[in-house]
Amino acid sequence: MAPRARSGLAALVKKGLRYEGLDIGYTRARVDVDVTSADVTGRTATLRLTDHTRLYFARTPQEVEDGSPECEESSLSRTMTFARGADGAWLLSSDRVDEAGGPLPTTEVDEAGFDAGA
Repeated sequence: MAPRARSGLAALVKKGLRYEGLDIGYTRARVDVDVTSADVTGRTATLRLTDHTRLYFARTPQEVEDGSPECEESSLSRTMTFARGADGAWLLSSDRVDEAGGPLPTTEVDEAGFDAGA
């Protein structure tokens, strides 16, 4: 999972550079999670959940009052898999977005469509 996380972080940094100068920025986030199911089989645990995220734009109260959006919202279904290590600790081994179509939020990397050279 560590190499994938490093790759994903590098992809998000590149994605962020493309947004520079567009006057898009966030001041805070709120994430609520609804757990759909949790299964443990042997040394593997699978957690299915939906994260509901709000990313709040860097806007003044007047801009929001004048009609600018206050936040970007998304809800994503995810499947997370954990493996039990030799020491008994659970380690995240996979975090997959269960895409149902439509664009991914700006904070997600579309791994199928991501071009590392871009």
